Amino acid sequence: MADVQIAIIDEQQTKITLAVPGIQGIAGPGVPAGGTQNQLLVKQSGVDYDTVWSDDIDIPGTLDVTGDATFDQDVTIEGDLTVNGDRIIVSTAKTPTSASDTGTAGEICWDNSYIYVAVGTNTWKRAALSSW
Repeated sequence: MADVQIAIIDEQQTKITLAVPGIQGIAGPGVPAGGTQNQLLVKQSGVDYDTVWSDDIDIPGTLDVTGDATFDQDVTIEGDLTVNGDRIIVSTAKTPTSASDTGTAGEICWDNSYIYVAVGTNTWKRAALSSW
């Protein structure tokens, strides 16, 4: 079923389009069948219609985010991360069980007493926190 259009004739030539639910169209070139909620349609190459449904997306170059962004999966950044704000918030505390607890170099976490930094694989150092 096509969209139903209602035209209101006035000085501004206002037109309102009312979308009426219809039947689903067939898959066409570049839009493969399938896909699930929250998946993205991603180009696989420079070839026309070479697309695939994906849970992940690789964004080469620069991605500028203005405002808030929420990610409910892990995000990997290959390169520098620049934050043009005045804070970074790590909302969940984590306390390594020992200086040799599982960790990846560069991992940072905190609890009420310390900031922890993994300086190598399964090698942690910590700095005490104090009031001032």
